[in-house]
Amino acid sequence: MFNFRNDIIFRFHLLVLFVFVAWGVLIAGKAAFLMLQKNFWEEVASFQVKTNIPLPATRGNILSDNGELLVCNHVKYNLFIDFDYTDKNKKMQEKVLAKKDTVWRNNLKALCKELSRVVPRWSAKEYESHLNKGMELQRKRLPKRREYSLFPQVIDLSYTQYKQIKELPILSRPVAYSGLKVEEKKERKKLFGSLAVSTLGNAKESETTTSSNKVWTTYGLEKKYDYILSGKPGWGHRLKSRVTIDLAPVHGKDIQTTINTDIQDICEQALNKKIKEHGGLAGWCILMETKTGDIKAIVNLTRMGEDNYVETFEQSEYNITENHALSRRMEPGSIFKTVALAAALEDGRLKANDSVETYGGKHVFFKKFREDLVKPLEGQKYYNIDDVLMHSSNVGMIQMVAEKYASDNSHGEFVKTLKRFGMDENYKLIESEVTPSITDIDKVHAKSVTLMTMSYGYSIAMTAINMLTFYNTIANNGDQMAPRLVKAVMKDGEVVEEFPTRVLRSDMLSDYTVETLKKALIAVVNGDSRKRTGKSAQSDKLLIAGKTGTANVSGVGGYQKSGKLNLYSFCGFFPANKPEYTCIVQVLSNKSGGGGSVSAPVLKEIAEKVSAKELRLSFKEAKDTIHATMPTIKKGNITSANYLFDEIDINVEDDNVSNSPDEPTWGSLENNEENGLIFKHSEIKEDVVPNVIGMGAKDALYLMKKVGLKVSINGHGRVVSQSLSAGQHARKGDYVLLTLKP
Repeated sequence: MFNFRNDIIFRFHLLVLFVFVAWGVLIAGKAAFLMLQKNFWEEVASFQVKTNIPLPATRGNILSDNGELLVCNHVKYNLFIDFDYTDKNKKMQEKVLAKKDTVWRNNLKALCKELSRVVPRWSAKEYESHLNKGMELQRKRLPKRREYSLFPQVIDLSYTQYKQIKELPILSRPVAYSGLKVEEKKERKKLFGSLAVSTLGNAKESETTTSSNKVWTTYGLEKKYDYILSGKPGWGHRLKSRVTIDLAPVHGKDIQTTINTDIQDICEQALNKKIKEHGGLAGWCILMETKTGDIKAIVNLTRMGEDNYVETFEQSEYNITENHALSRRMEPGSIFKTVALAAALEDGRLKANDSVETYGGKHVFFKKFREDLVKPLEGQKYYNIDDVLMHSSNVGMIQMVAEKYASDNSHGEFVKTLKRFGMDENYKLIESEVTPSITDIDKVHAKSVTLMTMSYGYSIAMTAINMLTFYNTIANNGDQMAPRLVKAVMKDGEVVEEFPTRVLRSDMLSDYTVETLKKALIAVVNGDSRKRTGKSAQSDKLLIAGKTGTANVSGVGGYQKSGKLNLYSFCGFFPANKPEYTCIVQVLSNKSGGGGSVSAPVLKEIAEKVSAKELRLSFKEAKDTIHATMPTIKKGNITSANYLFDEIDINVEDDNVSNSPDEPTWGSLENNEENGLIFKHSEIKEDVVPNVIGMGAKDALYLMKKVGLKVSINGHGRVVSQSLSAGQHARKGDYVLLTLKP
């Protein structure tokens, strides 16, 4: 018969069943309870998860022609202290605040001492006084305790400073106890200051006036290539402190410009010096590579206060445009005479050997014109093309150009030729570039008078870039190159898209026209006449060709208060016998002067310095025939030295010198009797202090660190002594002092 009390196994099974049933009932009950509180827990979850968090894309960089950074992203940091701590659990809040107060009181002096070392603008006592005030705000429960500046005033810190400060006493602790709050400020950093800033432009985040949304404001290349630089933002969602990426941002690409920082600096300094000396209101300059159309330098200077000229894209009293060189359209004056003569030559209205009578008053279009400002030499009655440009003769231009087209009522043909030359073209280098204006003669009443003034640079409005491009066509033997300011798009150092050089108009000018005008422009600067207008550009170092221009521009927008204004210009190319660069210099001024006296000397200085920068002489040409030609070589890395000797044809008598920079050969080189070098090898052992006496700092430091030593250096030049003797055992972590002398 079954006995319940004596069946232990059955009772155990029953107990297990009871436990599981009870556990299941509890789970079911808890689930039912949670279901009843569904709305509450959904609300809690909504506080924990944040959706559609924007993930900004990193903006691309702007590079120079050789890959140097011109503009890049830069982050600045502002640091604040939250002296309070809040928590739903009041006991936890009191506990944290008590510990936080203890941490700050016990470590405040140490923190202030370190702060004065990292940011020495204030002393340790000043830091202590400032932070004590913050702690007092917490005790009094005042509002500013939640965001109190770490420094006596809010300052921008670099990333390096920020990382150092995070390691200091108190601030290295968890945020609950340090209270450290970080504010990041992203900006576009121009590595060369204001150099070419009018062209590079600007891109920055700014608050809109209608909402708190941030927008990008851009100028110059930053605006033109914003679609490449900006990339595409992504988004994600946040769960507590972790962000999950839903759509990854696509970071912006870099653009590589044609600007050369060395040439840009040369142009800016030359223009700045002259414009200060003259006292003009604004000045600009563009330098173009003849064969490619690459813009190597573009300078825009504006007067800001007394004797101060800056480059800026922001508008002001004397800066009514974003970019003078590309966005200012003005009557060019006499530098346009070259264009007018080219049109007459190309249309067959003028021959290279034609001459005109220019002195004594001349009836032209039923009007007697006064004599030119530059009087001919005594006994000279006729001018050829060279003379007309050398003396910048308006009367000569009227006869050589205006009368030729007016004689058979072909005024409109002149305008058509100018447009065929691309004189009204907008190259769209930046968004704000303006289109030149050429008067449609067929639509004006006084056709002949308009044609007459156009022949010497009035009744039209040109930009500097258009005038430069035409002169560059002459320098380039008739082929017109498209101006180029950006040559490539790059991603992670690799070219992903190229903007190749372009020929806008092949053989735009005939060889006949090119040779005629080259000869005349060389004469303007280097001719026999002592009255030539471009003599200030003449150089004894290289041959320069070009044309001066002076235009009256009274009352042009924004300058009415400045009285009568003039535009002083010089446009030319160098070396004239084999042109490499074309350059235009223009100065807007309310002071007396001329293109020959103000702008021509600037181009001369630019031409000489750019040519000197690119001058390369062979070692043999620089050879001293009196003294020994063998250089003095420091002891050390012979592989590096040997590379240089190969370049300058110096023989090293040893075949065992390594060519690998990763495994260099060490030793010394000594002169032999046959004007060569003898190599002496030095063995380097990994656990032995090397002998670095006679080496430079770079090689000595490398060898000492290679064997595990920590190095201190005193002085400069060659190593004359080392605190650890060569040949002894090198113990890793030991210090060695190297003394250097010239």
